Amino acid sequence: IENSPARLSIFPSIRAAEAESLAHYNGSFLNGAGASLRGPGPWGGEAITIVPNVIAGNYSALIQCGFPLFHPTQPSPSSASLAQIGLVSSGTHSLFLSIDAHVPFSVSLGGQSLGLEPVQQSSTYTVFGADVTSFANQDAELRITTAALGFGYLWVDSINFSPIPVPEPNVIALVAVAGLLFALKLVRLRRPAQRHASTPLG
Repeated sequence: IENSPARLSIFPSIRAAEAESLAHYNGSFLNGAGASLRGPGPWGGEAITIVPNVIAGNYSALIQCGFPLFHPTQPSPSSASLAQIGLVSSGTHSLFLSIDAHVPFSVSLGGQSLGLEPVQQSSTYTVFGADVTSFANQDAELRITTAALGFGYLWVDSINFSPIPVPEPNVIALVAVAGLLFALKLVRLRRPAQRHASTPLG
């Protein structure tokens, strides 16, 4: 995320109607549910600066599930969601987003759960894609939700609606295999030829 996002809705509470429009900045939760924006600057209001754990750009969003704070009558864990309503542009075919997940999660658009496909993998995050063709030229709510566990979190970044269709899983697998075969070929080309000792005659 290059710049801090526009107005978002955060759902860290028990009832879905309990939405918040504010989030922590460079802060975390003590076993509670909520959302935080991570980026440059001091950590938690202290006079220290840390390297933020961001996926791309200057900022990443953190969504954390946990036990609801200040709800003594609700001892069970709560999920947390980050949501925003906007217009899905005409000609849109897919949604791509980068996620570093340490908890099960779901992504919905217009109240419908999306079937995410991993399209790219790095050492720290996965780029997921989903077909959203049917939502083009409509107002819809995009929502990312964690599971309701005692503790868990995910990082999300690079949310992008695209006119490019999501690659088919078999195409992704074919590209991965081709890349592996090419890498193996390079290794073989760089390997020095083995020298065989000659046996003297007589």
